[in-house]
Amino acid sequence: MSEPQETELYDHVDTAHIKSSIRQSKALLINLFLLCIFDYLLYRLFYSPVSSLCFNIWIAVSSLFFIICWSISEFYFKENHYGLNSANRWMQFICFGSGVVIGTGILLINFNLTSLNPPLTAAHVLTLSSVLYMITGIICLTYLTQSLRLFFLVFLPTILPLFISQFAHPQTAYSLFYVAYNFILIIFVFSAFASHRNKRRMSILFFKNKELKLNAEEQVKWTDELYQQLQVEMDKSKEIELQLQLHNQLLEQKVKERTYDIEKMNERLENNAQNLRLAHEIAGIRPWHWDIEHRKIELTTPEQDRITKDWKSHQSYLEKIIHPDDLLFVKRALYRHLRGYTSRFDVIMRIQYDDHWYWVQEVGQVVLRHPQSNIPLRMIGIRRDISQEKKDQDRLKLAASVVQQAAEGIFVLDENLCYVDANPCYEQLTGFKKHEILGKHLFDITQNDKFQQKNMHLNITKQLLQKGEFDGELNENFLSGKEVSIWTHINAVKNDNDQIINYIGIGWCFKKYADIK
Repeated sequence: MSEPQETELYDHVDTAHIKSSIRQSKALLINLFLLCIFDYLLYRLFYSPVSSLCFNIWIAVSSLFFIICWSISEFYFKENHYGLNSANRWMQFICFGSGVVIGTGILLINFNLTSLNPPLTAAHVLTLSSVLYMITGIICLTYLTQSLRLFFLVFLPTILPLFISQFAHPQTAYSLFYVAYNFILIIFVFSAFASHRNKRRMSILFFKNKELKLNAEEQVKWTDELYQQLQVEMDKSKEIELQLQLHNQLLEQKVKERTYDIEKMNERLENNAQNLRLAHEIAGIRPWHWDIEHRKIELTTPEQDRITKDWKSHQSYLEKIIHPDDLLFVKRALYRHLRGYTSRFDVIMRIQYDDHWYWVQEVGQVVLRHPQSNIPLRMIGIRRDISQEKKDQDRLKLAASVVQQAAEGIFVLDENLCYVDANPCYEQLTGFKKHEILGKHLFDITQNDKFQQKNMHLNITKQLLQKGEFDGELNENFLSGKEVSIWTHINAVKNDNDQIINYIGIGWCFKKYADIK
């Protein structure tokens, strides 16, 4: 990939990270708001009979700050209705402001609450501080590691009071707590860098795959245009056949000239050959090197041994092992590449080995042509066994067809319980089209104005995040206007590291509560 292409790719990644940060800003603010409330309630309920004016002011200011920021993110920074520069500056303000709010709370806990009468004990101070410190770090790792700048804008103001308190209130009895704080700080920093690196790699892979898809679409378009050109050439050839008798002498002369040119090119091909070998071997891939000039081909056996064969004998061998339905297609593809019509020779075919048919991909490219005549002199390539990939593709197509044709509503959620896919039956159940619910949370498409309904949704969300499954009846009022009773079963899908990557849900409606619009 060239340097301008890499720069454009990284710009796309940074843009995507800004948009992702804006989407997650509301969840970040809500979590930090709830954390401050929780820490304040711990203090009031368990640790101090005496109220602190400064701490009361802090919880009021912090609550107001988080609510205002959440409102601005909700109503101003809507999807695709904001500038990237303003969004980036807004996220920096949110992160730094949140860090200052949390850091101020820790500062008050360590210095203000200890001056009360009776004062807060050191154990209580460390407990309240650790709640703010560690949970803030976890929230930052969850929502902000796509940008290390945003992560540290929150995290650095949060940890600063802990460094100050270690020197302002040195207590030998609690030095172990401060050692633990410092160690956790190191773990948070390393985790942030690792998470940032993984998210950036995933973003780069996403955009590269997107670029490959666009290139494939361009190749298909180019193939269609080439097909149309071939049709035009065929029409012209018919006209030429009608004039064949009138131009017979001219044609014979041209044939003689072309024959002479071909003979000269063959002579140059034999005099200017150079050896070029495939310099690397990939596991599971068999490279080959075709010396077109000398009619020799160097192959790699399944045991990775190198053998050299005469081209004619190898060609006869290929015609025996290649499936008859694929042979003509392979010959045409090879001919077109040798003539320079395609940038590389790339075919998928079936070959017979040990009385079994295997799917293989054959990829090759001419690496040396005659400088004047452009005749190919040398070609290198690889053969790759894709039988298992073909089987996997067939299974995926079958599974996708089953999901689309299922009589039950089937949907897929990501690890944050946001929709990533839904089948037509689920669209009918909810009254929403698939594109209208993608990216939304599981219960964002339902009405949550009633306390009982909201509490039930919260319990289901907690159960899914903790246990990875849910099975029960849901009486839902969808925002589309439908009111239905759905029996829903949701299960988590985990990777090889036992980490949840998706949730798959199945729902079916067995009664109606009202007329469905």
